Amino acid sequence: MKPSFIIGGQGRAGTSSLFYYLKQHPMICMPNNKEINYFKTGFYEDKDINFYLKQFSTCQDTSAKVVGEASQSYMNDPNAAHSIHEFNPNMKFIFMLRDPAERAFSGYKRQIQSRGETRGFKQLIKDEEEKYGVCKQIRESMYCKDIKKFINLFGRDNLHLIFFDRYCDPKKRKEILSETCEFLSVDKKFNFDMSAQNKNESKMPLSITMQKFIAYTTDNWRVDDPFLVRLYKYIVRNGGNYLNHLYSFRETPTLQEDVREYLIDQYFLPDINCLEDLLDVDLTRWKT
Repeated sequence: MKPSFIIGGQGRAGTSSLFYYLKQHPMICMPNNKEINYFKTGFYEDKDINFYLKQFSTCQDTSAKVVGEASQSYMNDPNAAHSIHEFNPNMKFIFMLRDPAERAFSGYKRQIQSRGETRGFKQLIKDEEEKYGVCKQIRESMYCKDIKKFINLFGRDNLHLIFFDRYCDPKKRKEILSETCEFLSVDKKFNFDMSAQNKNESKMPLSITMQKFIAYTTDNWRVDDPFLVRLYKYIVRNGGNYLNHLYSFRETPTLQEDVREYLIDQYFLPDINCLEDLLDVDLTRWKT
């Protein structure tokens, strides 16, 4: 079956949670693995479209009405929207949008968790701007240009937007899931198991040094032997990450008000205003 919808939006905005909820629905089929990233620039250049379609082979023998996937990289990738349009000009998209200052800071916490980051957030922003011209967490928290690109290609009716703060309210989540099912033209009265909550919570590592080692070897260890690759993945990376986050005395950093004001004033306010005009929504809560 050919995919007809994609869950997008940047990381740290609830896409993993939504992915696991929608997989419960008998009329929706999604692959077991999130983040296929087939249309991400430079990711699968040596694989043809049949490789992508094989990711959904398990959907052939189901009663599913719609097939979809979740890859957050597509939203701000320079070429993904056009590549997807060539594949399916009627593709539907579910984008999850989070307060940009909160999303950027959550991404920073993720860097502490996964890479052993030791710099303060403002210093990290400064260093990445000097090195790359833009900070990754800042760029990924600006949505207007990317949303406009998808609207121009696929039409506003093919985009379903979910705001993270509303999604986090348990009382509103059922309503959001029902709205999402209606958008996908499947039974909106399906009774989801609501026990699934945060599927990708930030946890501080026990040892920063160990986390830096795991990140370094992940980036630089390259071998051709498939057995050694699997051995590394399951023992060093997965096992090391599990043990290093099993428990920790390290306090989880919080977004301070002065840092939030700095992020909004220096980076996000114009993009928020642009998004308000584009979508005709009130995002005052993101500006304060």
